[in-house]
Amino acid sequence: QILKNKNYQIFGRKIEDESKELQKNNTKSKKSKQQNKLVEKKDDFISESNVELQLQVENEYGNRKVSVEDILNSSEQRVIPPEIVFFGEPRFPPPVETANDPKYHGRLLYWARHSTVAPRNTVDRIESVFPKGRFHSQATKYRFKTNEVNTLTFEEIYERFRDISDDLESSKAFINSNLDIVPSQLFLRALTSRKLEAQFNNDLLKMEEYKETRRRYIHAHDQLFFPLNIEIHKAETRVMTYLARPEIKEYARDWDETEISMHFLTLLSARLTWDRKVSEVLDEIKEKLDSTVSYMKDGIRRDLFSRDFRKVGITSEIYRNGSLLIEQQIPLLYNKIRPEIKLLHETFDMLEKDQIVSYTNEFCQKNGLALEQLTERLKLLDATLAGIQGLDYNELRIRCQRYYKYLCSSEDFELMDRWFFEMKDKQGPGGYYSFETYEPDDIPSFLKYLARNHDTGNEFSNFAVQVLKQPTKYSNYFDNKRVKASQVDDWLYRDPDFTGAGGESYDDLIESFRDAYIYQMNARKESENKLLRFVDNIMDNQDRALAESKIMRFDS
Repeated sequence: QILKNKNYQIFGRKIEDESKELQKNNTKSKKSKQQNKLVEKKDDFISESNVELQLQVENEYGNRKVSVEDILNSSEQRVIPPEIVFFGEPRFPPPVETANDPKYHGRLLYWARHSTVAPRNTVDRIESVFPKGRFHSQATKYRFKTNEVNTLTFEEIYERFRDISDDLESSKAFINSNLDIVPSQLFLRALTSRKLEAQFNNDLLKMEEYKETRRRYIHAHDQLFFPLNIEIHKAETRVMTYLARPEIKEYARDWDETEISMHFLTLLSARLTWDRKVSEVLDEIKEKLDSTVSYMKDGIRRDLFSRDFRKVGITSEIYRNGSLLIEQQIPLLYNKIRPEIKLLHETFDMLEKDQIVSYTNEFCQKNGLALEQLTERLKLLDATLAGIQGLDYNELRIRCQRYYKYLCSSEDFELMDRWFFEMKDKQGPGGYYSFETYEPDDIPSFLKYLARNHDTGNEFSNFAVQVLKQPTKYSNYFDNKRVKASQVDDWLYRDPDFTGAGGESYDDLIESFRDAYIYQMNARKESENKLLRFVDNIMDNQDRALAESKIMRFDS
């Protein structure tokens, strides 16, 4: 936390200059005035409750003092970026105290296992945030050859990965090198389908083999995309801090190519999301006006635009202005953005295929890119967006896929994810749906109620479903059309990990977290040893703090 005036300090320290003056004053009345002034000034600054966050950023930025009053408009030199003041530092794990709260256990374990690869500087970000596909340093070793792609099948991908899956670095290199050929999320879906098929056929040995391979793939996948998720979190805090504000010119001038690309990617995703909401609101307004008598339309239109459209319309415009501000007023920064992201921005309002293709050809000439290179980058960006956790970038992914289909050759379009669609279309053993789903023998009435009263996210739809009893896709969720569990031996429960133990007490959760943390910590250190280098790891301090805390003792 930051204070600009060097006469003042925080975190329980005295304000030295003011205290010296107080000592010089002998009269009680003057002392009283000075003390009141101190109290007023102290109230304007950050309280001691933020000590932990200050200690977190102290190592990187130093112990600084800046006024919290109008931080963005301060003319003095800044050492801690405003987004960290407002939202905290996303490149650190949750504080030790969060081990008391089970909802933070997942994040703590995630950091305990993958923090070795957390990017710390520009070189780390360039190397690890955006997957590289055929430009990866080990692509010649792990990437499928062009002639192999033409006839690629799930079995070939699975066997190739299984053979190297015992080594984490090789697994990550395999996923990274082939991401545009084998999107990670598609392969995980196909692998899960095969595991369920083996489970359905009671082939438990094959099921365990698929489970272990899937576990290794998820492990490598999570570590590969860990830097991306850190940077996207940082980009989102920056978007919320500098959105359409001219102060970004000063704060963003030192951002590297990866940081500004992630920032712009977040802006584009937000624009698409809010534009869709604007379109939905306009459709609803049009529908309501069509069912309104003519003499009342003008008044209802004004009321609907003021009540329903104003918020989403202004928000959409703000995000649009935020991206245009960077393009038009900060050209040096805009030139750092990755070309596939700039293309998505510059063609944002284009709807016709011919218009997009024509502009893309001009864009490639202007940026010194071949069309094939740009389409490959779009395919990689689509697969990369799928690796972002906890946020919805589907709108941007759909646009990437649409542009790829417009720009790629007919042969590339035929080969796009062919291995997956052939498996999906296959009937019988080895197909995507080669298992039979079922429903419980006894359906609790509470589940029926939830299926009937599922929140649709729209008040008008909720009223129609819950009050007028109109049908939804959940209405016939339990309609006895599928076989019952007893008829197919309840085969989902053949996997002992299908459900958790459940009903654990708080002490049991803490004990489980303790065991999991120790396991992940040891796995991380083992990976560091395999890399033949010891990383200056921010989790080492976290490990020691947890081991010494009252929350859990590692030596017990």
